[in-house]
Amino acid sequence: MTDPRALEQIAVHFDPVGSWPLVALVAALFVAVLVAVPPDRSRLSPGRLALLVLLRLGAFLALLACLTRPTVVAARKAPQQGTVIVLADASESMTVTDGVNGRSRWDEMVEALAAARPAARALVGRGDFDLALSTFDRDVRAVPPVADDPLPLAAWADAASADETAIGAAIEDAVRAHAGRTIAGVLVLGDGAQHAYAPRDLPPQSAARRLADAGVPLWSVTFGQQLGGGQGRDAALVNLAVAETVYVKNVLEVAGRVRLEGLAGRSAVVTLLVENEAGVMKEAARTTVRPVADAVEEAVRLAWTPDSLGERKLTLRVEPQEGEVIVANNELSTFVQVIDGGLRVFYVEGALRVEQRFLRRVLAASPDIQVEFQWIDSSRRDRWPVDLGRQLKGDFNVFLIGDLDSGALRPEDLSTIRDRVQKGAGLGL
Repeated sequence: MTDPRALEQIAVHFDPVGSWPLVALVAALFVAVLVAVPPDRSRLSPGRLALLVLLRLGAFLALLACLTRPTVVAARKAPQQGTVIVLADASESMTVTDGVNGRSRWDEMVEALAAARPAARALVGRGDFDLALSTFDRDVRAVPPVADDPLPLAAWADAASADETAIGAAIEDAVRAHAGRTIAGVLVLGDGAQHAYAPRDLPPQSAARRLADAGVPLWSVTFGQQLGGGQGRDAALVNLAVAETVYVKNVLEVAGRVRLEGLAGRSAVVTLLVENEAGVMKEAARTTVRPVADAVEEAVRLAWTPDSLGERKLTLRVEPQEGEVIVANNELSTFVQVIDGGLRVFYVEGALRVEQRFLRRVLAASPDIQVEFQWIDSSRRDRWPVDLGRQLKGDFNVFLIGDLDSGALRPEDLSTIRDRVQKGAGLGL
């Protein structure tokens, strides 16, 4: 049966041999030959003469078709039904009663779906979309529609896998289960906290990034407060920002935000864990934050220098605090691709001239170049020569030396720079 909303379009496309001027030139030469060398009328009857003229004309048209290579394209456009995937968190954390009048997060989610049911029923009834509802904890379970109810959720039921919340893995499984269909969007309902172990510990950021690459929108609706009922202290990672790729042996900056509640005057240790080549998470850096109020958010920045290629998992974690009830929100994870290439520049300057500021700005604007700047104050000659042994331990590809007296550096540091240059490093003066 033909869809009445289908649109059919017919178009003719030409792909000339060489170019249109070349086709025009060959056609003109062929016409000139036809006109200059007409058939011999004295030897042919009128019928045969007409047949010969038609054959010559047909040969010309065939040649013209070969030169222009016409193609007839008939396209039929029909609207396809899109699928909206709805994922409802059914983990144990949804039973926390931190809602209004002591209601659980699950009850509030069920009420929200009930309020959206008329709009969902109308959306499905138009035939443009269908809704695929699933619940998830560690695993994903499809919930089939009941009669004309596209969002049937009842009372919360305990399951053996309810102790984990694998948001990232649930998104991946749901999209994979609807492979071959047009995904119009993914809606995730829950408390927003990921708490899962390998192999179901895919970070939600990675799943969201893949949806974005595929042009699929992702929406999230959270229920409940960040703190559990009666919990007075909580340390939580609320944001993690890091580049998707980094060059090997270049410094990668990892930024995050830590929310601390009920921990005024206490120290909270934030660690950066990085997966090594063996797949083991190792500590790469750490810092300490001390809130001055009962409810604050603190920004943290840590750095890591990869020494091998490949995809690496990064986890930013705040250590659990004494008296903290919910620790599932104490860490955030993502993946970073370590690739080969990049340029590390060590820039030593003795005078803070205008030129060095613009030079550093231009170099820093490139994502492929990392600059480490060292200023040696020419007015403090009493501290010369300056020890650069620690800085020169880095694997630099280029050395830039500005307006600097040779006596400002130790002889062994100058020898180190010379040896690096002799082994292939660049040098700019």
